[in-house]
Amino acid sequence: MDTETATSLKGLYAAGDVACVPVQYLSGAFVYGEIAGQSAAKYAEKCNTREIDHELIQKQADKIFAQLDRSDGIKPKDFEFKLRNMITKYLAPPRNAEKLETALKWIEKFRNEDVENLKVEDLHELGKAVEARFILDCAEMTT
Repeated sequence: MDTETATSLKGLYAAGDVACVPVQYLSGAFVYGEIAGQSAAKYAEKCNTREIDHELIQKQADKIFAQLDRSDGIKPKDFEFKLRNMITKYLAPPRNAEKLETALKWIEKFRNEDVENLKVEDLHELGKAVEARFILDCAEMTT
């Protein structure tokens, strides 16, 4: 990562835990999050835009809102609790190959079993379910 938070992958900027910078915790996430956001915006201004795929957007929206229609499943708070426990156990420093491999197995299990079975009661819980999926994505990027 460089001083503008750019990673080795063109157009990808890092902040927070995935940035692996000496300033950790919330203050580091705020500072590097702002730098990454500004850098990403500058990069996006120079990119060619593509046509919006409205069908894909609707498909994703349907998938997200389907969680409101499930009669049973795992609650977002229960899923997030399991996920955060896994993160603490296998992704918190010090890291090693064995812990990272175990984390990847858990991430795959969560994606195959829990994510597709999230059940929400209202829009607040729906937001929590979406956030939990983002946490899972971040955990995977950390491995």
